[in-house]
Amino acid sequence: MAHERNLCTLMTIHQPSAEMVAQFDKLILLSQGKLVYMGPADQALQYFEKLGYPSTNPNPANFYIDLMTIDFASSAATKESETRVQSLVDCYAEFNRNGSKLLVNKSSSAGSETAENANSNSSGINIHNSKEAETPSNTNLAPSSSSSSHRGSVYYESYTSPDKDITNETANIVLHEATPRNSWISETRVLLKRNLLLNQRNRSLIYAALFQSIMMTIFTGFVFFQMKTDQSSVQNRVGIMLVILIQITFPVTFPVMTNVMLNRSILMRERSSSSYRMSSYFVAHALSFVPLTVIPLSVMFTGVYFIAHFQYSAAKYFIALSFLLCMVYSSIGISFALAMLTDSLDTAYILTPTIMSILYLFAGNFSNASAVTPVLRWIKYICIYYYTYSGLMQNEFRGLEFECDNSTSNCYKTGEDVLSTYGLDEFPIWLNIIIELALGTGLFVIGYIALRWVAKPRYLWL
Repeated sequence: MAHERNLCTLMTIHQPSAEMVAQFDKLILLSQGKLVYMGPADQALQYFEKLGYPSTNPNPANFYIDLMTIDFASSAATKESETRVQSLVDCYAEFNRNGSKLLVNKSSSAGSETAENANSNSSGINIHNSKEAETPSNTNLAPSSSSSSHRGSVYYESYTSPDKDITNETANIVLHEATPRNSWISETRVLLKRNLLLNQRNRSLIYAALFQSIMMTIFTGFVFFQMKTDQSSVQNRVGIMLVILIQITFPVTFPVMTNVMLNRSILMRERSSSSYRMSSYFVAHALSFVPLTVIPLSVMFTGVYFIAHFQYSAAKYFIALSFLLCMVYSSIGISFALAMLTDSLDTAYILTPTIMSILYLFAGNFSNASAVTPVLRWIKYICIYYYTYSGLMQNEFRGLEFECDNSTSNCYKTGEDVLSTYGLDEFPIWLNIIIELALGTGLFVIGYIALRWVAKPRYLWL
């Protein structure tokens, strides 16, 4: 179509076939974002052969890739490949700097006339230098070059290689990401739209989240149906708070972590090409999980709240809902941190429940928060579940009065007695929210640092 309509077509392609390469008129080869070759596609092999790199693959595209790819198999292989790539970059830069360019003869007579003024080489290619006064001629580009007759209508005049030996120089490979080409807001908007669309297409995940929300609303709400103010309701209220905490964390942590890890290969490829900032990716990816987590969990919590008969107070309902949102925030944060710090999904599935189980021991339900041994007591202060559980318990139990009968030896008369017994009145509600948000933010920071340093192409330093 390009030939029929006389169109100029620009194509970016990865590992094309030999037949596809043969269709190209001109070829641009880049390595680490630097120019290695730009010229006629059918002359590229002879160009590299003159530099001392004869083709070792029947497919030119595979040969170019092998020649220009950094080998991370070992430190020695990495250094050797970096030096090779840098030498290719330097040779073409010197070639281009001296004004050398390709000449194409339209007739054999023109070719004969030019051949009289140009020395030939073994590959049939000479390099034409338009700055003859500045650059000495008749010097081969590669040490292996030797003289031979001119061949074909495409030729270069001879070219002088740099006097400095570039083979032992330290390669100046790209160590930092390229300067962003778009604004941070536009990148975040586009990435967020893409992630939301991908989540929308994952119908099974959406249906599973809705099904889980409905089932947990029904079972949790009716197991703790219409709690009263007797002594048995104290145990029920303490238990349902832990159940709600578990229902908030596990349905968020594992799906989010799995999604992040499965998309890490795409992130690596797009980061290698400097498609966007890592900060915009991180924020957009985190925000894309908000509808998928907040909406089903809010529906579940609202149903349980009224079916189980928590305190019917608008202020207490919205305070409890605030703690739910804080817990979702922290759960997404720990999901990103674990997804970026682990190498495989199998490892993440082993470490995540282990870490979560340890943190649940310090949430304040299984053990008295104030009675934990001083050696381990500090863990509760970095436990994201402790502050949410403490806040939910205070929000529900403050202001409650319970009935005591003569058959009960251990009687809680007020909600404050329950909080004091469990050691969950150390921090006020407002401070629990602030600390929870701070811990969640800290987890996001850890996830972002891991994203920058761990989940990155090996040739990038930061």
